[in-house]
Amino acid sequence: MTDTIVIGGGLAGMAAAWRLASQGQRVVLLEQSDHLGGLASSFERDGRLYPLGYHHILSTDPHLLAHLARLGLLDRVHWKRLDMGFSMDGQIHSLGKPQDWLTFPLPWVTKARMAARVVSAWIPKNRTDEPASQWLARIAGQSAVRDFFDPLTHIKFGLPCSALSAAWLRARLQAGESACQYGYMPNEDWVSVLIDALHERLLSAGVTIRLQTGAARLRMNDRMSRITAVITDTDEVIPTRTVIGALAPPLLERLTGEVSDPHLSAIQYTGVVSTVMATRQDVPLDRYWTNFLRPNMSFGGIFRLDLLNDSLGHPGMKLLNFCTHVRDRSDHSMLRWDPEKIEHTYRTDFEQCFSMKLEPEWAHTSRIPYYSPVFVDGYTNPQVTHGRLQNLFLAGNHRTFPVLATTGSAMGAGMEAAEAAIQLLARTPRAVEDTEAA
Repeated sequence: MTDTIVIGGGLAGMAAAWRLASQGQRVVLLEQSDHLGGLASSFERDGRLYPLGYHHILSTDPHLLAHLARLGLLDRVHWKRLDMGFSMDGQIHSLGKPQDWLTFPLPWVTKARMAARVVSAWIPKNRTDEPASQWLARIAGQSAVRDFFDPLTHIKFGLPCSALSAAWLRARLQAGESACQYGYMPNEDWVSVLIDALHERLLSAGVTIRLQTGAARLRMNDRMSRITAVITDTDEVIPTRTVIGALAPPLLERLTGEVSDPHLSAIQYTGVVSTVMATRQDVPLDRYWTNFLRPNMSFGGIFRLDLLNDSLGHPGMKLLNFCTHVRDRSDHSMLRWDPEKIEHTYRTDFEQCFSMKLEPEWAHTSRIPYYSPVFVDGYTNPQVTHGRLQNLFLAGNHRTFPVLATTGSAMGAGMEAAEAAIQLLARTPRAVEDTEAA
C-alpha cells in the first residue's frame, strides 16, 4: 500500500509528487515514456539539448518565477525584450511600438479603438464571462474581430472568437506577451535544467519513479466511489490510498471508464505539431515570434529560438520552430502525418511565404496529441477532486482557467492537487483503505 500514485510525469505530476513526498507521504510516480517532463521535454542533437518546441519564461508569470526561485534557479535566468510579428498578405507587422499602428493593415477607426484599450489591458469592470467576439466587438469593432482576432484564435484553437471565452482572452492579453521580457538560461536549455532539478528533489524526497510504466486500469471499491489500486500496463497491481491524475482529461477518462465525470468529458483539447529546423542560411525572420494570420499556412507560427538564446545551438545556427495547433483527430489529421511529410510541407509553405528555399542541416518533429485545453465560452474549471471518485485528484492546465496556461501554472495545479490529497490522507484512517485494497 502506497499513499499516493501520481499518473503522469509532466511538470504538474512532478510538482504534485514533490509536494506529497515533502510532507512524508509514500509516493509512486508513473510515467509511460522513458523520461520525465511531458510537454516540457527536450531532445538531443550533436551533443546539445533543444526543447521540443518554444519554451520561454515570461516576466509577467509569477507562478513560474516563484517555482524557479524555490528551486534555486531564478538567478540563472537572463532577460531580453523581443518583438512579436503578425504576417498578413506577405508583410510582417509589429504592434510593440505606437508607430507600428500607423502601418498595420486595419481600418483607422478600428486601430484607434484597439490602441486606446491597450494601456488598460482591456479589462472591463463588473462583467461576467461571455463570448470573446462580443467583448472584442465592443472594444475594437467587428472589423478587428474578423480580420485580426478570428485568425489568431483559429491559429490557437481552430475556432472563431465567438466560440471562445472572453475571460481567457482578456487574461491572455493582460499577460502582455508582446511587451514583456522573455527569460532564458545562457548555454543551457532551461526546461532541461528545471526538469533535472525537480528530478533531484523527487529522488531526495524518496519518490519511487517508474519510467516506461503506464497506468492501464483502475481498481475500485464495491461502491465504485474510491480507487483501491492502479494496474500498470504490465499487469502489476499497486494498492494506493489516493491517486493524482496529471493527465489531459480525455486520457484520464479512458482510465476511469464507466465512472466518468461529465465535467471532464466535456473538455476539448488541441494537439500540436512542432518542428525545430536548424540552418546556417540567412532567413527573412528577424522576430522571435511571428504569427501567420493571412493567408492560412500549414504553420500558425514560427519562433526564432536562437534570437532568445543564441547559445542554444552551435555558433551561427538559426533555429526555426514551426508550430501548428491541431483540433482534427481523424485519420487524415496532421497529427498522424509522417515527420518527413510535415517537414516537407513546412519548407514548401516557407518558400511560398518568403520566396526562399529553406535547406536545414537537420530537423526534429514532435506530434503531441493532447497539448492544450480549449477554453470555450462558458468554460469553468473542474473541481480538484474527481466528480465521482473521492480519492482521485486532478492536476493540469485544464484547472487553471482563465490565467495564461504556462509551465508555472501547470506546476501550481500539481501543488494544489497534492494539498487536496494530503488533506484527505490526514482524515482517512489507513485501516479503511487497507481493508478495501485487500
